Amino acid sequence: MSQPGWLTQSKHADLLTCLHQMAWADGALRPVERDSVVRLVRSLAIEVGRSDVVDWLMAKPEAAAISPETLDPFDQRFLLSQAIRLGYEDGHFDADERARVVHWASAFGMSSEELDALEAEVKREMRGSTDPFS
Repeated sequence: MSQPGWLTQSKHADLLTCLHQMAWADGALRPVERDSVVRLVRSLAIEVGRSDVVDWLMAKPEAAAISPETLDPFDQRFLLSQAIRLGYEDGHFDADERARVVHWASAFGMSSEELDALEAEVKREMRGSTDPFS
């Protein structure tokens, strides 16, 4: 399935494509994961209707490699933090989700200690918020 026009035209296409993959990492897209990605799309001020985002999310993503050079260090850290949030969104950060995050962190040159610290930070923030993308 090709990417929708609203996505290919967005400067956030790589980030959202990765989060789409993350949402499906455990083999299913849960409503809470879907809603989190929809909120993120809105927070990024991408002009697209909710139903268009949901239609895109409902299609199981194709495997795509992420190129570290397409994201600056800030966006790399943002992607990892959002992927961790999404992994915990359904209450269980499973092995497939964790493996995807570890793979991306490795591609970005992040050490396991740095990733552990980022995960701890995300978990602290999630305890203090009902909306992980606020």
